[in-house]
Amino acid sequence: MPPLAVSAVPRNADEQFHAGVRELFPDSYEFESHYVEYEFAHIGKMFESDVCPVAGATVLEFGCNIGATSVVLAHYGANVTAVDIDPRCVELARLNAERYGVARKVRCDVLAPGEPLPFPDSSFDVVTSNSVLEYVEPKLLPHAQREMDRVLKPGGLLLVFGTSNRLWPLEAHSKRWLVNYIPRGLDRLLAKPLARGVWPGRLRRGFGPGYDDLLVGQEGARRYAELKRQMGAPEWRLRAMRLAAPAFAMSPWSIGLVMPYATLLLRKRGG
Repeated sequence: MPPLAVSAVPRNADEQFHAGVRELFPDSYEFESHYVEYEFAHIGKMFESDVCPVAGATVLEFGCNIGATSVVLAHYGANVTAVDIDPRCVELARLNAERYGVARKVRCDVLAPGEPLPFPDSSFDVVTSNSVLEYVEPKLLPHAQREMDRVLKPGGLLLVFGTSNRLWPLEAHSKRWLVNYIPRGLDRLLAKPLARGVWPGRLRRGFGPGYDDLLVGQEGARRYAELKRQMGAPEWRLRAMRLAAPAFAMSPWSIGLVMPYATLLLRKRGG
């Protein structure tokens, strides 16, 4: 497969994209403007392998942000429907798909917070959510997970990737210590709610009981470690994962589910 690269044709889309990113993300422009390349080197390894194949699949990206994962999905042959609650991000996602030459394979829609997904039951072969669920308002998260389950076909794959894990003392995005352990009820005393991760049990059980975790067990732990190696994880971390793999031989949780950035790959039963 040819390398992922910005197309030389839609120059106007490229200029509009960069201008929009500068306006919306002035403090993180450099990262955001190269977000596709970052995701290509990370979540892209899931789609490149046989762990989460997407070629020819209909895929829903729940919470597309500026479309980086959608572009990577389309690059690997998926037909993508991307939704987000921020219309500015959705417009940037459209421009991002255009500048990478995959606009015909990516459809972007705005979704209001808490709104049911506007798709029939069992519409998608794969549902993905990349660094999103921790930002969903906690009272709306169960509804969002049920909706993702509803639109996934039996036999389909559900991938949660890069979600901040509330199990850890350091919150992965804000880099604040111990905020994950502060009860949400105290937020009403603060001017701005604290950023927290999602409990792994909430991630695993929130989509319903009818799923099998494809990364569970000792072999799943080894597969996860190999994926992280391909993503460029440091050797000390890989060694720790390999040493921990036997401990997950009988565990109902996968090793990815207990990492600071949680990864969960589920297959829906049936089909």
